[in-house]
Amino acid sequence: MMKEEKNKASSILDMAMLVTPVIMLPQLGESLNTNIPELALSALLGGIGGGIGFVLMWTIKEKQIITKSVALAALFLLFTLGIASQNPQTESAKRALLTCQICGYKAIPSEGVECEVCFIPITETFRQDEGYDSMEEMIVEEQLLFFSIEEDVEVNRPEIYSDGELRYNKDPQWKPMFTMEQYESWLRELEVIEEKIDFEVDTNQ
Repeated sequence: MMKEEKNKASSILDMAMLVTPVIMLPQLGESLNTNIPELALSALLGGIGGGIGFVLMWTIKEKQIITKSVALAALFLLFTLGIASQNPQTESAKRALLTCQICGYKAIPSEGVECEVCFIPITETFRQDEGYDSMEEMIVEEQLLFFSIEEDVEVNRPEIYSDGELRYNKDPQWKPMFTMEQYESWLRELEVIEEKIDFEVDTNQ
């Protein structure tokens, strides 16, 4: 009976050694930036994992149960550390998003759709609705507004913008259309407006 139990335990460990790479390797591939569809990439990595698992299983097939257990634990730990250390793929990379002219992040699903970071649509309709005389004026004003009110965001940082679980890459080629003199002047105007509002609130209390 003891021998049967050992054989059963050994078979279970063999199967676990075979299956573990099949399950874990596709998870390691989630951060890869490729043009391969996600389902196809997962299937490919799962197949590679199956091959790795088969080789490992065959290598330790005649080993003692303790040796198999240690090998399986080491394999699982290796994959777990790999998954924990990888950087999750950004929305910009996963969905091939376009660069927003306002904030500079790759966060626009397609032309004419609002940015998922600054929520501004670069469209003629928006320009007219907001009363801008030109697209250039609109872009400059909206850039100044975004960078002056968005916390922890400056012109060239952070390189990755996080909104909860969503992450977007900054386009390294993007440049603002305003000058630093314009930006500093804009900030001074905001300070004057804030002081005026605070004064009116205090006066009315």
